[in-house]
Amino acid sequence: MKNIILLGLIAFCISNTLKSQNLFNRSWQLQNPSIDDLSEVITFQSNGVINDVTQNLRSGYKEVKNGSFRYDENILYIFWSNGNVNKLNLKWISNSQFTFLFGQKEYYFCLCNSNEDKYFSNYLNKRILKTPYNLPPSIPFSSGPGSNTNTQPKKEICYTCHGLGTCQVCGGTGRYSSYGNSVSCSACNGRGKCWHCQGSGIQ
Repeated sequence: MKNIILLGLIAFCISNTLKSQNLFNRSWQLQNPSIDDLSEVITFQSNGVINDVTQNLRSGYKEVKNGSFRYDENILYIFWSNGNVNKLNLKWISNSQFTFLFGQKEYYFCLCNSNEDKYFSNYLNKRILKTPYNLPPSIPFSSGPGSNTNTQPKKEICYTCHGLGTCQVCGGTGRYSSYGNSVSCSACNGRGKCWHCQGSGIQ
């Protein structure tokens, strides 16, 4: 009986250690943000440093938060540099997916560029469905022959990259500079071009 309990404790410790190793030196993309057009990537470094980068994909505004963290038996303690402290209970779905409750919402994270990371593909699909032909609502489009609207919508500066033609997530490099980890940008598939206008700078 004692041997069974001991083996159980050893298995639990090994499982917890492997899960904590899954966090380290990896970047995790939030899949279900509370605000549309918001991308959030969290990186856990093996030295106990955490970096949280949020960016509005339409305006390009970026915010970076830093702090330290401790992971103990699926409990994640985050000590932000502004003095705030979070205690989160991580629930692992697989080695590349986890969730946690914060307030009344369950947040779902996937390892960046993993097969489970569908954030940018889902985001693009939502953007396409929001506006006909991916055009801003201010631009009329033709519903077919005989329409009173102009069938050739005028060209306007891309509202995603502001006419620059470069990916606003990676800055046109095609890579994430994620505090020691360089990974291919999943927004532009490593091309460095704006995912909305494909680098043309216009709608």
